[in-house]
Amino acid sequence: MIPPYVTPDERQPNADYWRGLGEKLARGAEAVARHGLAVAWHNHDFEFTPLPDGTRPIDHIFEAGGDAVKFEIDCGWIVRAGADPAAELRRFASRIVAIQTKDTAPLGTKEDDGWAATGDGIIDWATLAPLFRETKVEHIVTEHDNPSDWQRFARRSIDHLKALGL
Repeated sequence: MIPPYVTPDERQPNADYWRGLGEKLARGAEAVARHGLAVAWHNHDFEFTPLPDGTRPIDHIFEAGGDAVKFEIDCGWIVRAGADPAAELRRFASRIVAIQTKDTAPLGTKEDDGWAATGDGIIDWATLAPLFRETKVEHIVTEHDNPSDWQRFARRSIDHLKALGL
């Protein structure tokens, strides 16, 4: 089970809010574990944007959530937040169960809302792919929020991932 998002209206710019979210995820993980399910968080850019106190929501979520809360890491949103996906793959390796190979086009690109097929954007997947093997990844996911040609997106992304040996 992967809760995907917190709306801007719900978000609060303080550590207590994000720790509370982590605690809710942990309670959910405990409740579904007896059914053979797990809970993972899916990130966007806002979890990697520092709060006024300089801390990051993502760190509060996982600290409060504990080991039971897994991670579907979205590399495209990490790049959009100005963070380093390689560092985050290393930092959260023990809880990453899914990796989104979402790619972002160069800053200022308007076509397809600035997203690109995996391998057609600015993310260096050849450098990141070896780090995938250091995680507990079970699924590699390609995503594009608004592709003008979803079939081209799918073909280009799958071909790139295969070329990387994934």
